[in-house]
Amino acid sequence: MFSVMLPTSQCFTRGSKASNLFCTLRLKEHGMCIWNLNLRFLNSASNNDEADVTKPTGNHEENKARANILKDTSTNSMHQILHFPLMQGTDGDLSPLLQTDAGQVNLPTVDLPSSMKSAPSVTKILQATMPSEQIYVLKQWEKRMIRELGEEGFEEQRRETFRTGHNLHSALRAYLGGVPEEDVPVVPSITGYWDSVQKVLKEITDVKAVECNVHHPYLQYGGVFDCIGRYRDKLCVIDWKTSQKPKKLLDHTYDNPLQIAAYIGAVNFDKTLDVKVDYGLLVISYPNGEPAHAHVINKRQCYDYWYLWLRRLRAYWLAVNKKASETNL
Repeated sequence: MFSVMLPTSQCFTRGSKASNLFCTLRLKEHGMCIWNLNLRFLNSASNNDEADVTKPTGNHEENKARANILKDTSTNSMHQILHFPLMQGTDGDLSPLLQTDAGQVNLPTVDLPSSMKSAPSVTKILQATMPSEQIYVLKQWEKRMIRELGEEGFEEQRRETFRTGHNLHSALRAYLGGVPEEDVPVVPSITGYWDSVQKVLKEITDVKAVECNVHHPYLQYGGVFDCIGRYRDKLCVIDWKTSQKPKKLLDHTYDNPLQIAAYIGAVNFDKTLDVKVDYGLLVISYPNGEPAHAHVINKRQCYDYWYLWLRRLRAYWLAVNKKASETNL
């Protein structure tokens, strides 16, 4: 789905040194290997699943102790969410905690509350569990833009950004759906963005689906992914984004990799889609026609981001259940 990228210069800082909000840990979690995991949010306590961002500090032993917060062997279904596999039917992807004594797989299932008419979207879940530092960055950026443009000007920019994203996606949908290039509806406002993605488009083949609804039947979330196709011979869930400034590193793209991982997990369990994916591609295009950055999210990274997504998803459902319990009191 479309979203505008915030400028890299707005990264949150604390004290005299910039906090990069990332740390590198190497750990093995109940049979699921997570290498060089970008931990953007560790809980401050083992029984608190609020999406607080905590930057590990101190020596190796202290960081290791913090990492142990991730471990949760509870049999409660909400805790079991953390061990849900990215793909179905792959032994290396299954936590021993999900296997019965008979060797069968017991996949945890989220019960959709009666107050919900449909499963929440990936976007809604990510917004509801956004880390505090990320919220701060967004609010500071909005304040700065309002100072520069005024409230009315800022709202108009938002509307224009939405129109641009809609028009770009319409063009991409037509092109990837087989419409001849000369007939693709490229309106003047997206010419630069369209030029920006040309090199990437020429490397996408074997398109399986374009802008399809997907639903995870066990974890109860859904959404619309942009595309499934091959990029350099790897089958990927592809997401198109726009940005005013270059995003050369995947670490500068906030929750976009988690969004892709969430769609990959849903695609792999949605029975209406006969396809299995363990790669992602995040394409960021620019208004001046500068070649888009194509960030490949490899299999290892997909598992990393999938685990981070599961933490956000669990935080969301815990908050929903808490609210429902308070309402019923």
